[in-house]
Amino acid sequence: MRINMRKSLLYLVNIILISYVLISLLRSWAIGERILSMDLKVFLISVMIAVSILVPEWLKNLKFVNERQAVYRFFLHPLGMMVFTYILTSLFRFAVFGDSLFNPRVETVSFSIAAGLFIIVEAKIDDLSPGKPEEEADKTKGDYREKFLKNATPFHKLMILVYGLCVLALVLLFIFMKSR
Repeated sequence: MRINMRKSLLYLVNIILISYVLISLLRSWAIGERILSMDLKVFLISVMIAVSILVPEWLKNLKFVNERQAVYRFFLHPLGMMVFTYILTSLFRFAVFGDSLFNPRVETVSFSIAAGLFIIVEAKIDDLSPGKPEEEADKTKGDYREKFLKNATPFHKLMILVYGLCVLALVLLFIFMKSR
């Protein structure tokens, strides 16, 4: 238990540092501030991001809900992801551009809805996927690369296309948000 707590705290510090550096770089790019921001809100938002990422992982161990149930996979988890994405996007806009917190901008709301829809699509893909995770636990990255990239089935090619389109949609949405 102590090793897990130490790893968890190290992970928390890493997320805080990475968030701080990324937000500082975004602020320097967007509003011309110093590269490593001395603003307290940047540090506080970095801490909130790290905590908001780790708290669901800590709560997952308590097993409030069966994650295999359709209600969780198709409604509760996507709804939680929508709210989390909205809060995180609002915090980023507040830290980088100085917008008001929880401003109902079309870009922020649509980005959050898209994140929830991606979770629903991921759950549906998991239902259709032919793999069995418990049998594939000891495979290396090279085995997966061989199976899913070099000798890909039509299903795997479709999934690569779907995930590629999801990434493209997120990048285009970010560019659209920046242009406004």
